[in-house]
Amino acid sequence: MKKRIAPLLLALCQLALCGLAGCSPEPAPDLRGMVKVMLVETEAVQADAAEQFLPRGGDARFCLTIADGYTFAGTDYADSSYEERADGSILLTLHRVLYSTEVTPAVSGHEVRIAYDANGGRFASGEEEPRICAYDTTFHPQPNTANVLCLEERPGYTPIGWNTAADGSGQHVGFGSRVCALPGEPLHLYAQWLAWAPAEEFIVEPASGGCRIRLYRGNADPLVIPAHIGGDPVVEIASGALIGKDAQTVVLPPTLRSVAGGAFSGCGLRELYFFDNIDSIADDSFVSCAHFSTVHINAAEPPRYAGASKNNYYADKVALLAEESDRPRLVFMAGSSIWYNLKGDAVRDAVQDRYRIVDLGLNGFFCATAQFEIMKAYLRPGDVVVHTPEPCSTYQLMEKTEMTDPLFASLELNYDLFALVDVRRVPGVFSAFTAYNAARRPLIERDYADTTSRCYIDEYGGYAPDLPMHGVDENLADPADICPELLTNVNLGRLNDYYREICAITGNRVLVSFSAVNASGLPEDCTEQVWEAYELRLREGADASAAAVFGDIAENVWPGRYFYASNFHLSTEGAERWSEMFAGRLAEQLRAEGLL
Repeated sequence: MKKRIAPLLLALCQLALCGLAGCSPEPAPDLRGMVKVMLVETEAVQADAAEQFLPRGGDARFCLTIADGYTFAGTDYADSSYEERADGSILLTLHRVLYSTEVTPAVSGHEVRIAYDANGGRFASGEEEPRICAYDTTFHPQPNTANVLCLEERPGYTPIGWNTAADGSGQHVGFGSRVCALPGEPLHLYAQWLAWAPAEEFIVEPASGGCRIRLYRGNADPLVIPAHIGGDPVVEIASGALIGKDAQTVVLPPTLRSVAGGAFSGCGLRELYFFDNIDSIADDSFVSCAHFSTVHINAAEPPRYAGASKNNYYADKVALLAEESDRPRLVFMAGSSIWYNLKGDAVRDAVQDRYRIVDLGLNGFFCATAQFEIMKAYLRPGDVVVHTPEPCSTYQLMEKTEMTDPLFASLELNYDLFALVDVRRVPGVFSAFTAYNAARRPLIERDYADTTSRCYIDEYGGYAPDLPMHGVDENLADPADICPELLTNVNLGRLNDYYREICAITGNRVLVSFSAVNASGLPEDCTEQVWEAYELRLREGADASAAAVFGDIAENVWPGRYFYASNFHLSTEGAERWSEMFAGRLAEQLRAEGLL
């Protein structure tokens, strides 16, 4: 009997040992004397193995796949070589790697061309034939057009921008603003010229550097203010100079430096064209112009913020929304808490890739009214807008609706976006522009194509750079609070107006939720009862026919250790965790709406 049991026991012991071995983790690799090489992947460059460990001083090799429309152009690693394989992939070698490093590949993107036609005028270079310029759209999907400085002055006319048709019947593009151009045949743009009102209809007086319009006695429409009268440049327009005129379109000349208050009081004005080299223009210059809704800004100066301000990437964010898509879009509108904190991959996975993700998050203390106006212009049926206002932002919660000068800095790379804003809903436009222009004048002139090695937005419009954990639960920069007192009937009424307008365009309710905020940054009197009061007012105040509030404010109040530098900006690790939670709540609400 014992002889028969012994082999059985031996077999059982062997099985047990095998089972235990199967549950044990693999032994950790011995990394002594090794270096780590990380290749940064982008939508244009993917690697077969982006992370590698190799002996110090060895060569790292990566097989790269380059997206259509891009050409590989090397890396920022000093000693590298590459070759193109028959299948189109790139074999990249980093030679003699001595230290752990992160390597960023470089690509050249789609090249597009624009053919400019002076269309009755002349180029400043003396060219009369169409002038063809090539643009690399690696960093910006829409190229900036040439500004007005490329044209010579045409006596008796003011240019008001480019147009895709010679007779002005096509798409208008402001000087310096962006346009959608495709690879292949060049896009043709024609200068648009408007004739000046007759000089004899103006009464002028001397002013520093030229003349001042004291009175206009004509009835032209469009009313194109001359750049010169009697040989002197027109540099000022006096108060009351054009009071009560019926002109619906007014064009100010590039020579103009100031417009006094009351200059166009009581006019039938609907749209205004002016150049960004103006020094001063008053908000009450257009008082009692009941139908004045549209402002076109043309660039007469080089940009100053291109590549120097992360907020300048707002033009690229909107370009993502302007692109064609075979799916409806999930469009996120909020302060920088959404820009920094929302990880598009988490949302994409949660909604099963049924929507294209577009993150329009911008600073919470920039004019949100203008942002709503711009976003509305690009929405279409089937889209879903997600609004997560920061709970102390007077702009996001519509306590304040006036224009802010930093938002003009965000629009510098595409002034045409401001032409989408109904200025009747946004007070303070001209004082904000005057402040913006004064602030940027001392800055270094840049090129529209300027960029930095750190792109501030990812493929969704979210914040791209990695941010470390703060690691300590404490108050950080940017005053944080949760303010139910901002949810007044007036402010909720303004929000609901936009929610209803968006719902009418998309056919879907706006989904409203809560941004992440640092618990350690809240005042002592901002208790959970205050949070609940905020959430209750938002739920009860939102128009249920046009908006649905989802989530729980308490689950968005996080410890300070997860944040970075700001009470509203999560670290990369914190953002990934928050996004998983937020995307799950969003997916639940989309299913409840019948949209997922």
